[in-house]
Amino acid sequence: MAKEEKVEQVDQITEILKECSVIVAADYRGLTVDEMNALRKQLTSKQVKLRVVKNTLARFAADKAGMEELKPLLIGPTALAFGFGDDIADPAKVLLEYQKATKLDLGIKGGFLEDKMLSKAEITALSKLPSKEVLIATLLGTLQRPIASMLSIMNGPVQALTRVLQGRAQQLEGDSN
Repeated sequence: MAKEEKVEQVDQITEILKECSVIVAADYRGLTVDEMNALRKQLTSKQVKLRVVKNTLARFAADKAGMEELKPLLIGPTALAFGFGDDIADPAKVLLEYQKATKLDLGIKGGFLEDKMLSKAEITALSKLPSKEVLIATLLGTLQRPIASMLSIMNGPVQALTRVLQGRAQQLEGDSN
């Protein structure tokens, strides 16, 4: 590979590192080309980009992007999953779901979220988080519950009075017949 190509690749990886919200590093050994393409397709549907990187070039890009903490993950064959969407758990979820479905060991090495390194265990925990939409719905339900309870309590006396008046009206109708 010519020096210009290497410089261009380092620049591309640097840009991706700066733009992405989360990175998950995995060992891709044992995956066939078809399996890798199937994995890429699943990741792309979730706004995640999978890139097999040369470790030396990725280390230069990590230095350039100010992510020196990423370097320990760049040992051996490495594929980096870059998450760009709103849901930071997507790369971890897709990789671990794919691993579970295919029974292939992707060898998750760790990851990087904002300015924090993530261990393999933290990546696994991240993959088990519900989606952003589910978390928002849960939060809204939690916020709405006290208001609904208060409304029910406040409507109780009015409903009771309505039932008493309806009973009295039926009683008066019964007397007039």
